[in-house]
This record gives sequence, structure tokens and C-alpha cells, in this order.
Amino acid sequence: MKTKSIILLVMVMAVSLTATLTAYAAIPQVVNFQGKAADKAGSPLSGAYNLTFRLYSSETGGSAKWSEAQPNITVSNGIFQVQLGSITPLNVSFDEPCWISIEINTDGEMSPRTKLASVPYAYR
Repeated sequence: MKTKSIILLVMVMAVSLTATLTAYAAIPQVVNFQGKAADKAGSPLSGAYNLTFRLYSSETGGSAKWSEAQPNITVSNGIFQVQLGSITPLNVSFDEPCWISIEINTDGEMSPRTKLASVPYAYR
């Protein structure tokens, strides 16, 4: 009877440890993104703006693979920070090159698109 209790306890601990390690190793499903916004004269924007982000598989043309509108984003001295995927899940595999575009309010998509690049830790 004592052996069965020890085996059961070890099994429970193993399952618990596996669940903990799996949760710890989970990849966040959002991407931090920072940018600088300026008006047509090059002066930095300040205030709250509606920002729309789109991901494309090409530098120009094509249809967006993903899109997310984020309302009332604070822009201070031109600088803003968002987490892409916090509103619309990032259902992009990132197994091919991606370009991001930004639209502020309803002023149309800015040009040129910016090619996404990995960060050093992504190689591990």
C-alpha cells in the first residue's frame, strides 16, 4: 500500500512539473512594436490616435495577411508602443518574409512598408 502511494505521488509530481515547464516555455502570442509618427512636415505627433497595423508577404501590393486596429494609442513626441496581437490574434506563421504597414486614423496606409526582422534571441 505504501509503495502505491509513493508511485502515485511521484506520478502527480511528474505531471505537475511537466505542466509547469510547458507553461513556462510557452511563446507569448503578442509582439512588441515601437514606432515614431510624424506629420507630413516631419513634426512629431502627440495625442491619442487610432492606429491600424497590417502584415503583408510583399513589400508592395498584395492583400494583408493580418490586420489589427488599435484605438486611442498615446503618441508622445512622436513615439508610440503597442503589442501586436493584443486585439486580433497573430495567426501568421512568420516562416516567410513579412512587411508591416501602419495607418494613422483614416489617413491611408503609410509608405514604404517596413520589413520585419528577428531579434538575436529568436535564433535560439
